[in-house]
Amino acid sequence: MPSLLARYSRLLKNRPILTNSVVAATLFASGDVIAQWISPDEIAFDRVLRNALYGGIIFGPIAARMYPYLAKHVHFPRKANVPASNFKDTTVRVVVDQIVWAPFGIALYMSCMGLMQSTPIDDIKKGLKQGWWSTVTANWTVWPLVQMVNFAFVPVEHRVIVVSIVGVFWNAYLSMKSNKSGL
Repeated sequence: MPSLLARYSRLLKNRPILTNSVVAATLFASGDVIAQWISPDEIAFDRVLRNALYGGIIFGPIAARMYPYLAKHVHFPRKANVPASNFKDTTVRVVVDQIVWAPFGIALYMSCMGLMQSTPIDDIKKGLKQGWWSTVTANWTVWPLVQMVNFAFVPVEHRVIVVSIVGVFWNAYLSMKSNKSGL
């Protein structure tokens, strides 16, 4: 009987977007359950569903395409005939991930949560103004190191699951932050 990792790898090879979407949906929902478990209120399953939908429909497909793109196209500039530096390439990928994706991804998450709750656009904008920057800066205390290790040592096809596993706790934070902002 093949190992769980072997089955997962086969699914990634045969259906990378679907596999990453299912993993992301499951782990975004798990992060929200943790966030709600910490709070004194009962679990709101509609909120768990919104997080699962975001992970499966938005984050999973984006990440399934983004990590291979970064690996293939984002490199430290170098002159012809100069060997590549894995450390420099990894650093550039982390910088791109954190300067381009993180601010956009956080705004996307917060906006999607608001839209899925039928929150008026003006209220979503207000919530972004109140919580976006502090969430981005909190992101920068966690994710650069995670991504440095992820980009340097994890095969590209397994990067989404690494981000998703670490992301369970980050998603719990995002869920609490988004819920506090009224989104």
